[in-house]
Amino acid sequence: MKRIISMLLAMSMLVSLAACGGNEEPVVPVVTESDTAVTEIEYLPDVFEVLRPKEDFAAIGENVVKNPGFDDASNLLWTPYEESGGSAELSISGNQFLVNIADGGKVSHAVQVYYDGVKLHQYAKYTFSFDARCTLPGKKIEARLQVNGGDYHAYAIIEPALTEEMQTYTIDFTMEEKTDIAPRLCFNLGRAVDGSEEGADLTNYRVYIDNISVACTDNSKVEFEAEDLSKNININQLGYTPDAEKIAVFRGNAVIDSFAVVDEDGNVVYTGDITGPIENYSAFEYNWHGDFSAVTEPGTYRIVADEFGDSYPFTIGEDIYNDAFADLVHMFYIQRCGCELTAEHAGDFAHPVCHNTPARIYGTDKTMDVSGGWHDAGDYGRYVDPAAKTIADLLLAYSAAPEAFGDDCNIPESGNGIPDILDEVRYELEWMLKMQDPETGGVYHKVTCANFPGNVMPQDETEELILSPMSRTATYSFAASCAMAYRYYKDIDAEFAQTCLDAALKAYDFGMNNNILGFKNPEDILTGEYGDGVSNDEHLWASCELLSITGDVETYEPQITKRMKPAIPGGLGWADMGAYALHTYLSMDEAYTNPEIREQFLYCFTAKAENYLKASDEYGYRISLPNSGYIWGSNMTVANNAMMLLFANEFAPNEEYVECAKQHIDYLFGVNPVSYSFVTGHGALTPNGTHHRPSIALGQTLPGMLVGGPNCNLEDPFALSTLSTAAPACCYIDNTAAYSLNEITIYWNSPLVYVMALVCDVA
Repeated sequence: MKRIISMLLAMSMLVSLAACGGNEEPVVPVVTESDTAVTEIEYLPDVFEVLRPKEDFAAIGENVVKNPGFDDASNLLWTPYEESGGSAELSISGNQFLVNIADGGKVSHAVQVYYDGVKLHQYAKYTFSFDARCTLPGKKIEARLQVNGGDYHAYAIIEPALTEEMQTYTIDFTMEEKTDIAPRLCFNLGRAVDGSEEGADLTNYRVYIDNISVACTDNSKVEFEAEDLSKNININQLGYTPDAEKIAVFRGNAVIDSFAVVDEDGNVVYTGDITGPIENYSAFEYNWHGDFSAVTEPGTYRIVADEFGDSYPFTIGEDIYNDAFADLVHMFYIQRCGCELTAEHAGDFAHPVCHNTPARIYGTDKTMDVSGGWHDAGDYGRYVDPAAKTIADLLLAYSAAPEAFGDDCNIPESGNGIPDILDEVRYELEWMLKMQDPETGGVYHKVTCANFPGNVMPQDETEELILSPMSRTATYSFAASCAMAYRYYKDIDAEFAQTCLDAALKAYDFGMNNNILGFKNPEDILTGEYGDGVSNDEHLWASCELLSITGDVETYEPQITKRMKPAIPGGLGWADMGAYALHTYLSMDEAYTNPEIREQFLYCFTAKAENYLKASDEYGYRISLPNSGYIWGSNMTVANNAMMLLFANEFAPNEEYVECAKQHIDYLFGVNPVSYSFVTGHGALTPNGTHHRPSIALGQTLPGMLVGGPNCNLEDPFALSTLSTAAPACCYIDNTAAYSLNEITIYWNSPLVYVMALVCDVA
C-alpha cells in the first residue's frame, strides 16, 4: 500500500482550504517482531502544511494589539463589560477609541472595555503603553494585562489619573509567570479602586484612548517550544471491551504500511495494516485507519507507528465505561438548585441552599416560588426548553436500558427502592411544575438573574431572580415532558403522575387558545436566551405524548397531521424536538395511530440513520458530523446523532446503526482531531478548564461533564483570539474563558447518558 495523491488534487485542495494549527509529533519507531525498523517512507503532498500558522513567537518591537491607533473605524475589536450600575457605549471618534460613560457604577470594573488577542511568553520583557484623556479631570482608571479567568490577577497594571489633555502612560515588565496564550488586556473605567471617588458624581463622562501597544523588548530567555498535547494516533482513551471493533485513526501525510500495539512493558502484541488515506476537509489533514479488533486480552496498551508517533494509553476490559457513566449521571445531582448539597453526596462540590428566594415575574411586582431544578449549564440559570429535552433523554434511557440504572448512585434518595435516575428526573420535574402559571396554565420561559454572575459558587449569586415571560415553546415542551413523565411515574407515585398529566393538559390547552409567541430576551435581561420562534416541533411532541396517554385520537391526530406539514420536524435539540414526537408515536399502541403517519415517521429515522452511516464512512474520524456541524455544542450533535441511530435501530433493527453509534462514542472519548476525551475526568487528555462556575470557584473540575467541543464560529473573545486560523474540527481549546467551546450543559450530558446506557455495557 503506497498510494500517492496526484499534485492536481493537492493544488485544488490548497486553493479551497484554510489553515489548521498543529505541531509535528516526534518519531516513535514501530518495533516489529524481527526488530527491523521501516527505512523508506513516502509522503503525500502536504497541501495543509503551507497553510498552518507558524510558531507564534515574541518578535522584538512587534505590537501585538491590532488596530492600535483606531485608524480602521470599522474594526474596533474591543468589547464592553458592565456591572454594578455601570453603563457605557463604545465607538471610534477621530481615530480615537471613545468610551462614552453614562454611569461609572459602584466598582472599578463596573465599566470595562477589553481586548482578547494578546499572548505573553514567560521570561519575555514587554513595554505596555497607551495614550488617554478624560472629560472628567483627575479620573482614575486601571489599565491591566491580566489573567482571563480565575482571580483575574494582573501581570502588569497602570493606574493613572487622567487629564483633559492626551497623555502617554507606559510600563515595562517581565512576564514571570507561565506563558499565557490568551490573557485579557482591559481598561477599568468605573469608580476608583482606592476609594477616593466614593460619593463622587461619576455620570456622563468620556474617556478617549489611543495608540495602545504591547510589544516585546527582549525575548532572549523565552523557550518557544510549547507542549503539544494532541496526538497523531487517536484512540478511545477509556478503551474497548474485548469483543468491540477497535479502529485507531492516524493523521499525517506519511505513507506507512503498518502499526503495532504494544503493552505496558513495550512488548509488541499485534501488528496490523494502515489503510487510507481519507482527505479530511474539516480538519485539513489526511486520515488513515488501523484495525486492531483482534486484540482482546485485557490490559493497557498503546498504538505506535513510524512518523505518526504513539497514541495515548487505553485499556481493554469489561468495565471500562462504568466510572465515566456514573459521573455523567451524578453530574445532574451536582447541578441541583435550591437545596443543600452535602459533602456525603457532593464531596468538594457541596454547598448550602442556593437561589431559594421568590422570583419576580418580569414587568410586575408579583413573585413566585420557583426554587429547585437543575442549573442548566456553567451558569445558574434554569430554562424550560433545555430541561424538557434533558428529561426526555434520561427517561428514554431508563426505558430502553433499565439495567444500567441502579438505586445506589450516591444521591439523598438512594436506597428508597426507586431507580435513582427517576428520583433525579423527578427533582427537575417538581421545579418545572412551579414554572407553570397556576391560573392560566402558560409556562414561563426561564428563571435567571438579570445578568450572568461572576465565577462564584451558586449560593453566592444573590441578585434578584426574575421569571422571564411565558413562551409558546416552553409551554408545549412543558406539556410534552410532563405528559411523558406520567407514563414513568404512574406505577411509582400515582398522585405525582396525575399532577404531571393535569399540568400537561392545562399547558396544552393554554397553548391552543392563546397567541403567545416564541421567546426573545427582554432588553434588560442578558442571560441565555434559548430563543426559538418555531413551536411546531414542541406542539407535535406534546400532541403525540397526550395521544399516547389519553387515546383521544379525535383531539390530537388532527394536530399531529397539521404539525407534519410542510415538513416533519425530526431533531433532538432544544430548538427542534420533533424526533421525540416521532419516537413516542412509533412506540404507542397502534390502535391510536395512523399507518401512513407511522410509515412517514419511521422513514424519517431510517433516512437519517442511512445518511449518518454514509457520512461516517466518508469522514476520517468515523462520525456523522459535516463540515458545517462544528458549531456551538458540536459534541451534543455527535451524541444526538448517535441517539438518532439507536432510535432507528429500535424500529428498524440494523447492526450497522449500533456500530456507527459506538463510533460516535469513540470520538467523544478521544478519536478526534484535537485528541481530547471530551468528558471531564476521564481519559489521558481531558478538559481541566471548563466554563463551569463551581469548578472555576473551587479550582478543580467536576468529573463527568461533556464539554461543548469544537466550534468554528469562535463565539467568545478567547476562542477568537487563539483559534482564528484553525480548521473547523480543530477549533477547540481547554480554557475557562472559552465558553463557546468549553461550557457544559445538562442537555449535552443527557444524550450521552442515553447512548452509553444502550451500547457501552454499563449495567
